[in-house]
Amino acid sequence: MLDKGAPIKVQLAGEGDHRQLEQLATRLEHLLSGRPELAKRARRLVERIATERFHIAVLGEFKRGKSTLVNALIGQPLLPTGVAPLTAVATEVHFGSTETTVVFDGGKRMSVDPHEIGTYVTEQGNPSNARGVERLELGVPATFGAPGVVLVDTPGVSSVYEHNTTAARAALVDSDAVVLVMSADSPLSESELSILTEVSQRGSKMFVVINKSDHLSKEELDEVVTFVVDRLLETGAEWSGPFCVAARSVLDPAGDDQAREGFLTFKTALESFVEDDLASARRASIVSELTRLAEGLNQSQQIEASTITMDSDTLESQLRKFEAAVRDGQQILNGDRVVLDHEVSVLLNDGGDRLVELAATAAQSCLPSLARATNSLPLRNLGTGLRDVIENCVTEQFEPVRQRVEREIEEAWRIAADRFCERVQLQLDGLIASANELFDVHLPKVPVPAVGGKDELFDYLFVHVESETAVIGHLLTALLPSRLARRRALRLGKRYLFQQFDRFAGRARHDLSERLQSTKREFVSAMMAEFECTQASISDAARGTQALLSINADERTLLDQNRRELRRVIEEIAQLQDVGVRES
Repeated sequence: MLDKGAPIKVQLAGEGDHRQLEQLATRLEHLLSGRPELAKRARRLVERIATERFHIAVLGEFKRGKSTLVNALIGQPLLPTGVAPLTAVATEVHFGSTETTVVFDGGKRMSVDPHEIGTYVTEQGNPSNARGVERLELGVPATFGAPGVVLVDTPGVSSVYEHNTTAARAALVDSDAVVLVMSADSPLSESELSILTEVSQRGSKMFVVINKSDHLSKEELDEVVTFVVDRLLETGAEWSGPFCVAARSVLDPAGDDQAREGFLTFKTALESFVEDDLASARRASIVSELTRLAEGLNQSQQIEASTITMDSDTLESQLRKFEAAVRDGQQILNGDRVVLDHEVSVLLNDGGDRLVELAATAAQSCLPSLARATNSLPLRNLGTGLRDVIENCVTEQFEPVRQRVEREIEEAWRIAADRFCERVQLQLDGLIASANELFDVHLPKVPVPAVGGKDELFDYLFVHVESETAVIGHLLTALLPSRLARRRALRLGKRYLFQQFDRFAGRARHDLSERLQSTKREFVSAMMAEFECTQASISDAARGTQALLSINADERTLLDQNRRELRRVIEEIAQLQDVGVRES
């Protein structure tokens, strides 16, 4: 349970600096009044500065145990948990509060019983977020070292539900620090690497957690930690951890004490950050968000400033040409997506067939060992002994097969993904070039997200042969003489041996399909988002200019004042950044 004592007061910054940050956010909110998405983010920022809130988003793929980890941090099993993709809406845990509130799209708020939150935040209670919930604010009486800290439990990225990934990405944009949760039996996917990259670009504090560590032996866990650290180093991101935890054991009275040690280390590090480093982190996060908002508005105003000199007919003509270029680009990218879908389908079919073929070969190679065991084991222990032999064969022989196919699939996927990335970049460059030419602006190149590092396409497979082989020993009691019993046992053993290899090949094939399709969806979504967001911002700015063509002198004066105000805001934000650099 978190400390329920008196909260430690941590100031956001000096009183004058705090006031300046709040004033800048308020000024930006006013300047962004005609741009709904940017204005929404600005309103949230004003609110967070005023209340000294600091959002720590708990992010990761579905089934990583994010909700369980948050429950462990708050010391109570308040958030719904389960094995299926469960969380559909971000849940904000507000410390020192006793009220639970649902916030709907549009801003309407409604108090609810904490026991009813599953009705609003889960796929089962609120499928596809049909209720239109923006977020749920869960009040808990415990404190977390400093006032204003908010833990945000997010839906899983790369979920089978696209809206879950969208909600998780929105929570990342709105976060000040991140806890990235991965699973020990499937660490560091493509989508988790993309989160690392984005957090690194934002400069946010990040904690890396490897959950479900009690699923592995110490040697296996050490191997996973080494793998994760190597991948983290490749991204160039800065992080704390990785912390190996077993979140489910924390609230279980019968849980293993050793399994709690990693969680306590993580919790101590998080609390230490909140108590010691939160003030500077809050300030840096706010300045970073102010910068992004100002840059978004600045780009729109550049387009407006250029296009407002055009007459109405010319502007409309240029807009039609730009929108035609957008449609052409989208049509080409849609064709490229079809090609990528086909390539992935071929990869999965060929890889699955290869997996089954190699598994059958591996099973065949185990037959001499099975025959020797059948002839040498005592008759009374023949059933148990053959079961152990089969389990050892599958354990030792299948994993190399799995890894071999994984490497082949990953290499082919990387080639296909790089090719699609190049195609998207080509269309995006063409889009920017069209905008620069048609609207006489000088927009910078927008790079698409890089293809991430090595992706663990398979879950780790821990081989446990089913107890079907126990039937061997049962049948032997009725078979005499022993020569016939051993012959029958060998025949049964061969059958079960091939069944086990086939079963694990099928499991790995299914897992490969699920994870590669999920990786592809996340990858394509990230690629397309850059194209769609860029064209939308350019189109919206240019379309907005049409409304400016008919404004009167007073309105034009106000527009010019807003532009000068934005330049002043940008200059003040730059000064805040310089101060932050000197202080660090």
